[in-house]
Amino acid sequence: MPESIDSTPKSNKKDRREELQAPERESGERIAVIGPGAMGCLLAAFLWKAGLNVTLVDHSRDRAGRLGASGITIIGEDGPWYARPRVTADPRRLPPQDLIVIMVKGFHNHSILEALTLLSHDETHILTLQNGLSGPGDFQGVVPAQRILIGVTSMGANVESPGRVHHAGTGPTIVGPALFSTPSMTKARETARLLSDSGWPSEAVEEIAPYQWKKLMVNVGINAVTALTCLKNGEILEYPQAVKLQEALVTEAYQVAQAQGVEMGMDLKETMEFVKGVCVATGPNSSSMLQDRLSGRKTEIERINGAIVRLGQKYGVPVPVNDALVELVTLNTRLGWRP
Repeated sequence: MPESIDSTPKSNKKDRREELQAPERESGERIAVIGPGAMGCLLAAFLWKAGLNVTLVDHSRDRAGRLGASGITIIGEDGPWYARPRVTADPRRLPPQDLIVIMVKGFHNHSILEALTLLSHDETHILTLQNGLSGPGDFQGVVPAQRILIGVTSMGANVESPGRVHHAGTGPTIVGPALFSTPSMTKARETARLLSDSGWPSEAVEEIAPYQWKKLMVNVGINAVTALTCLKNGEILEYPQAVKLQEALVTEAYQVAQAQGVEMGMDLKETMEFVKGVCVATGPNSSSMLQDRLSGRKTEIERINGAIVRLGQKYGVPVPVNDALVELVTLNTRLGWRP
C-alpha cells in the first residue's frame, strides 16, 4: 500500500518524546518539507543550516524519531556537515505552515492530502519538487491553484544510510506558478530567493512547463534505461545499445511535446545533446529509478515514461519504445526482481 503521513495521535510516549527534538526557531515563516527521502532530507538540512524555521514531515514514526534524535549528516564535496531540523510523523503536532514543500514521489500525492490540510492556513503556499509533469490537480482540494508553485530541480542526492545523505551534485532549481497571476509570481520570486539564500540555487519563471518538459526529457532518456541495465548515468553512453534505446525514448517524448505545443527552445538534435550532456555531468550517479529498483521500492515509471505513453495516446503519436519500457519496469517491480 502507498506510504502515507500518519495524522493519528499515538500513545507511544517514547516515540512522541523523540520526535521534533530541536526547538522551533522564533522568527521567520514556517516551512514544512514533506518527504524524508534523500532530496527531502537534503533540502531540510540546507534550510536548517540557513537558520530557517523548517520541519521535516515523515511518514514513518520510527524514522522520524531517529532523525529527530540524531539529525542528518550531509556528505558533500567539501566534507560532511550536520543538520538537525525538527522532524515529525504527526502533522497535528505542528502549527499551520506558510510554505509546504512536497518531495514525496508523485504516486504518493493522494496519501499526503490530510497532512496538507492540517498544515495549511489561508495564505499557505505549496511548492512541488517532483519528477514528471506535476500540476495543481492533485492539491487543488487543499489550496487553490493560485497558491501552488511548481519546481524543477537539478540538485542530486542519495541516501547512504538512514540519516546520512550524499549530496551528489548542485544544479539550478526553477520555480514557477501553477497558475500565473501577479501575486503568484511574486511568491515564486520570494520562494526562489529564499532557496537561493539557503545555498539551493534557484530562479523564478513565469512559465514552468518548458522546464518541466526539459527535465522530463532527461528522466525519460536515463531512468528506465538505468533501472533495467544497472548502468550509472554516464555509463549509458559507453554502450551503443543503450544509446540507441535512449535516443528512441527521447525522440518519442520530443514528438509528444511537439504535438502538445510545448516549446522547450531546443530542436530534437539539441534535446538529444542536452540529455547526453546530463549523462556526462552526472556520470557517477545512479538515477532515482535505479536506486528504487535496487531497494525493491515502487518506481516512478508511470509518471515519467508512462506520461509519454498517455499523452502519445491522447495526441495520436506512436510511442512503442516508451510503452515497452513501462511494461518491463512495471513487470520487474511486480515480480520483485532486483538487479
